[in-house]
Amino acid sequence: MHASVVRAFVRRLGITLGCVAPLAIAIAGPAAPHPAPDAAWARLPPHPRLVATAAQWQALRDRLAIARPNSAAPAPSPSSGTDPVSVRLFALIRERAEAILALPPVVITQRKRGALAGTILEPAREIQRRVLALAVTARLTDDPRFRDRTLVELHRLTDLPDWNPAVFLDTAEATLAVAVGYDWLYDTLPPAERDTLATALIDKGLRASFDSPAKFLSWVRGSNNWNQVCHGALVIGALAVADREPALAQRTVQRAVDDLHFSAKAYAPDGVYPEGPMYWSYGTTFHVAMLSALETALGDRCGLDTFPGFLATPDYLNQVTAPGGEMFNYADSTGSRGFEPALFWFARQLRQPAAISWELDFLNRPAAAPSRATAHPRSSDARSRHLPLALLWWDPAVRILPATTPPLHWKGDGAVPVAVHRSAWSDPLAVYVAIKGGRPGVSHGHMDVGSFIFEADGVRWAVDPGGQSYSTAYQTGIDSSLWRFTQDSPRWTIFRLGAEGHNLLRFDQAAQRVGASAPITRFVATGPAPYTQLDLTAVSGDRVKSAHRGVMLLADRRVVFQDEWTTAAAATTATWQWLTHAAVTLEPTGALLRQDGKTLRLRLLAPADATVTVEDTARLLHAQDEPTPGLRRIVILTTTPPDTSARFVIVAEPGSVAPALATAPPIAISALEAW
Repeated sequence: MHASVVRAFVRRLGITLGCVAPLAIAIAGPAAPHPAPDAAWARLPPHPRLVATAAQWQALRDRLAIARPNSAAPAPSPSSGTDPVSVRLFALIRERAEAILALPPVVITQRKRGALAGTILEPAREIQRRVLALAVTARLTDDPRFRDRTLVELHRLTDLPDWNPAVFLDTAEATLAVAVGYDWLYDTLPPAERDTLATALIDKGLRASFDSPAKFLSWVRGSNNWNQVCHGALVIGALAVADREPALAQRTVQRAVDDLHFSAKAYAPDGVYPEGPMYWSYGTTFHVAMLSALETALGDRCGLDTFPGFLATPDYLNQVTAPGGEMFNYADSTGSRGFEPALFWFARQLRQPAAISWELDFLNRPAAAPSRATAHPRSSDARSRHLPLALLWWDPAVRILPATTPPLHWKGDGAVPVAVHRSAWSDPLAVYVAIKGGRPGVSHGHMDVGSFIFEADGVRWAVDPGGQSYSTAYQTGIDSSLWRFTQDSPRWTIFRLGAEGHNLLRFDQAAQRVGASAPITRFVATGPAPYTQLDLTAVSGDRVKSAHRGVMLLADRRVVFQDEWTTAAAATTATWQWLTHAAVTLEPTGALLRQDGKTLRLRLLAPADATVTVEDTARLLHAQDEPTPGLRRIVILTTTPPDTSARFVIVAEPGSVAPALATAPPIAISALEAW
């Protein structure tokens, strides 16, 4: 499709820009992807111009009460009258920078085997982590130790013959590191150092993105996070050297304007990220960093924030964060919620304090070991190498704006729809259930369509094992096929990725259909019993004519899980799977789960003839699987005759509500369509 047609189409789908923050440069032009005006390129500001201008750096210095040239002065305390969030963020950044000074420089090594053999991704990311912390600290303190060490790390990259364009993520990560180091330290660097860094950016970053073999450049129009990461980093690199190579810089930015929609369309319509919350962090952070650099360098975000659903995506991340602080870790995601600097940009642009409530809570907590209930990381790294960007994106005015309470019941549609029901916010003991639809055959996808997680009383009772280390798969012979999303791919033989490792409804133990999709068909957020229903028919295979799943949160904090199906021409065994780390005791009416001194009862209401068993998942593993210590699978089975309709009805009763249930009326079973 011609680029102008794409731009016209996206413009018709455009959404209104959010409010522009005090530190952001006003945006001109149509609210859709569009070229940067020639006038913006003609008035390119001096360095620094990436993410923050010289005036903004000085405003930040004033906010931190750092006087020039007192380079060795410690960060001021919050009691000094400065902005406490800025002070806390800079204290974490400086702590990281000081720690880096005590470490040897990064050693560049290549991965030995696997689909990404030869990659320098891990060392490139570590250099980037160091450069961000060191360069911010150098810029704010004028301490030459941090500038000099930044250059040591950058030379590890500039001394390489190339940045491994065969795995273009390597090139992107290296480009971002060198670009910010070059720009932020520009006015303290000798001309020879500037030339070295700029030449590397131009030759090993920008030109490599145009001149490399086509098989290395599939990301240009790719639909996954590589598209965002590579375009984002290269635009930042282009803006850094735009005064030296204006034509190449403009060409790089225009390419992003033309082709970023291939991945960004995934946010439509509600901000859900199909690759899961962990890859949301990766793709969205680079996307936001690019937008921020365009703001400060050109005064125009080129409409790359107007993709439908993009500005709504903070709601998604906060909704898939459960009361205990961990995430709904579907697809190749881990469960841990990390500190997300990109949310500071969204909060600033949208004037929404709620977008960063989790992050501000993290900053206010003491640096102690996390409890299982809260799962808040406490280290200064906070899992994000991009932590220093939060300081540059933070606007103190956001903190005093009126905060809106997010909805208790939320649905996000799209390629992988997600729905959430919770009994309360700001209560680590709240009941929380999250469920997903979509299809397995998406980037980083699992056979987890219809799967859910469930928390109550501070315990995650129904778990998703999460993603598996790619290296483990590579070491056991599953190499490039790990990224093949066909029905017969070895990817699905991995326990954590296939149907065995999720909370599913299955028929005759069949795998889910990779190319099929399950939509959310009904979602009710009001009334005494909000609920979500999905149509699982297409992903369930030919053993059934129809299959549907519903989940309902009752006013008394119990949760009803109900599945309905109609078999095809043969008798079919239906399986209901629930994975848990709890100790399980079988009962005549279901099972009692115990964990962390709490209890949960699973009460089986239908069918009466179902059998309930408990399996240690260790016996389900193969050579390609990582261990699953303590993980158990509750399995409920029933056989349904041909051309017959049947259902599972299971009620989850948290121990905290048990006393009130003595006088509660029994739950009346009704068809899903009657909910």
